[in-house]
Formats: sequence, C-alpha cells, structure tokens
Amino acid sequence: MTRKTIIVFTLCCLLIELAHNLLFSAFTVAIYSGMGLHDWHLTPTGIAGCLTESWMVLTRTLILLILNFIVISSGYWISKKALSDATRIAGSLLFYAFIRGMVIQITNAIAFHHIPFLYYLDHERWSTIPIVFFGNFYVFKVFHAVLYYATTLLFSFWAYRIVFKYWPLAFRKMVFTWGLAACAMGWIIWYLWLGPLIF
Repeated sequence: MTRKTIIVFTLCCLLIELAHNLLFSAFTVAIYSGMGLHDWHLTPTGIAGCLTESWMVLTRTLILLILNFIVISSGYWISKKALSDATRIAGSLLFYAFIRGMVIQITNAIAFHHIPFLYYLDHERWSTIPIVFFGNFYVFKVFHAVLYYATTLLFSFWAYRIVFKYWPLAFRKMVFTWGLAACAMGWIIWYLWLGPLIF
C-alpha cells in the first residue's frame, strides 16, 4: 500500500460525511420539491419539515430505500470487480451510508435504549393513522421494518464478503486504521463545526 494511496483514502474518508450530508440533503430537497412540499429547512442532520399527506411519507420512504439499495449494491459490485486500489476505494466509500446507519442504530440502542424493531410494533399508536395503499401506518411500518432489516442482513453479508474475500490484507488494515480514524474526525468536524456553520 503506497503512501499516496493512504493519503488519498484518508482525505476521502475525512470528507465523506460532508459529501454524504450535502448529497442526501440535495436529493431529499428534490423529492420534497417534486411532491410540491416547500415547508422545510436544512439542518446539519438533514431536512427538517413536516410531510402533510400520507402518500408523501410512502413516496419518500420508498425512493430513499431504492436509492440506498442502488448505492450499496453498486459499492458491492465495484468492490467485487476491483482490480486496483482506486476502484477498491470507490467501492468502500459507497458502503459508507450503510456503515453510518448501522453505527447510528447501535449508538441509539446503547445510549438511548432505543430498540428499532419495537418502535414499529406500537400497534395502538400507529393503527389509528391512515396511509394510502397500506391502510394504516402500523401495516406500513411493519412492511418497512421487514424490508429494512432484510436489506440490512443482505448488506451485512455483502460487507463481510468484501472485507474478507475481495480486499487484500494491506487494504483491509488501511480501512480499519486510517479510514476509521478519518471518518470519525470528519464526523466530529461536521457536527461540531462545519454543519452548524453552513446551516
């Protein structure tokens, strides 16, 4: 692993949280604008706004799930076919959104005792709220939970294969040392300084 590769990868990891938030916000704004919703504002953690119709919730959820699947499956296939460090870096960065989501879920479960799946089984609360196609939010949230955790298991399997089958040992060491440290630093910079400064 050359010094140039390590420097490039470290810089990419340092900037990935910035890129993730800006791209995610831009895509969400496009979805909201496409649905005719303009009562929202940008924050360091994403878009804050109230969806006024149930079909908007369904539309946003499905579009974001599809986008997530496209990005992560692209990362898997790029990593699987990678013949150089440059393509391995590209593939690993496309997996960032998935790893980021897993870290947030685990942090919420430990720090706030928030168990995601139980949230979707709050029948008394969600069954009284109607939504198009599914009838009520309880059915929709159970469907969303099953789909979300099924894809999470699939992405976890893909991540395992990438790390232990397609990545050389030197690249693996770089990701779990320089990469993790740079991602953590980028996260701190975004949420403590750059994000509040921009938004």
